[in-house]
Order: sequence, then structure tokens, then C-alpha cells
Amino acid sequence: MRWLDEDNLGIEEKEKNDFVTLADKEIEQFLSREIMAKFPLDSIIREEFEDVQGSSEYKWIIDPIDGSNNYTRKILDARIIIALIQGSKLVYGVIYNPILSETYSAELGNSAVRTNLLNGKTIKLKVSNRELSQSLIIYTAGLAKGDKQSLKILGNIVGKIGALRLYGSAAVAFELIASGRADSFICNIAKPMDMAAGYLIIREAGGRVLNFSGSDWSLYDRDILVTNKENEKELLQIVNV
Repeated sequence: MRWLDEDNLGIEEKEKNDFVTLADKEIEQFLSREIMAKFPLDSIIREEFEDVQGSSEYKWIIDPIDGSNNYTRKILDARIIIALIQGSKLVYGVIYNPILSETYSAELGNSAVRTNLLNGKTIKLKVSNRELSQSLIIYTAGLAKGDKQSLKILGNIVGKIGALRLYGSAAVAFELIASGRADSFICNIAKPMDMAAGYLIIREAGGRVLNFSGSDWSLYDRDILVTNKENEKELLQIVNV
């Protein structure tokens, strides 16, 4: 299973500015084999290959590389994401950073943690309590495709926050917010495999994960707002332009 092969990334363009690489395919196949070997009755939702239909109440969601566009440019903001659903509930999520050999993970009702895989050290995660004027906001949207809603939201943010970042990876946003280093994440092009694990990690770290209507985010919502309780109302006003 490859991560970064300098000589052959095997890049294919699925659609404009949406790429898949050999690593995406190999990682997804590897994880699928491991899951099916240990849990042969479970289903798997996959990004690059057809879903696996199982008969149990458990369903895995795999994103082999979140931040594929970053990966194709050899930018290190890319992660591997796995989530697990039992019935209709997200019960486990993990984000793996292969560069730093660390994971961000959460189990339903059992907090969220960052684990250094090299020394086994684990740190409990907690979101910040910064007010909006001091907050670092992470933004992901279809700007390259001329998304007018995104431009309106960006215009509405100006002058109201502390700082703005665009990382091109939802997993990176979830890591930073869960650990209190960033404060909020706004996205209107959400996909289940990008967001499922992060949803649980943020919730278990004390944060809020909503859609733009202000309801609890659900798996197939296209828009997502991740924040702390202090900024929830103000940010909902900002995204509803």
C-alpha cells in the first residue's frame, strides 16, 4: 500500500479539478480487504469503487485520501478517514495522518483523543471557547467552479473574524478544531466520507456540527457548519446569505 510515490502518483481526473490517484485506489482496496476479513457481514461505503453490501447493522465509510488535490501536488494536507455506523448512529470515527503518524479518533459517548502512534501518547481533545472576532475560520467551498453562494459567505465573513484559512481537506479542519487550534469550519460541498468521522470527533470534543439551517448535521447534508457554542448563532447568520 503506497502513500507518496514520488515517481508515479498515477493521477487521473474524474471531473474538472477532482482527482484520483493510485494511492486512493490501493488504500481503499487495502482497508476494504481488512474490514471484510474481520467483519464479513458489514457493509462498506466507498469513494473509488462500488459499495460493499452486507447484512449486518454495521456500515463502514472510507475516504482513502481526503485532500486528493493537495496530494497530487505533494502538499501534506491530506488524510485517511474511516467511520463506522451502527444502525442509524455514527459510533466511531478516526482520521489518520500518515506524515506525523498520529490519529484523531472518537467513540460515541467516550470522548475524542489524539494518539501519537510512535510513542502511544494520547491527549484528550476539547474545542475552543473563543468568540467570533478572535476565531480562526476554515473554509471549503466550490470557489474554483464559480460557486456564488461561497462568494457571498466569504463577503459576509469579512471584518467579523480573527483569521481565515482554506486547507482543501475537511479532515485537517476537524483536527485543528477538535484540538482547539482553530475554531470553526464552513463547507457547502460536503460528502459523507469526508465528514462522518469528523462529525463524531467534534461532537465528542464538545463542539457543534450543524447544517446551514441550524439542525444537527446528517450524513447526506451538503452543507456543514462546525463550531463551538459561543459562535453558533453568529455563524448561522453569516452562512444564510
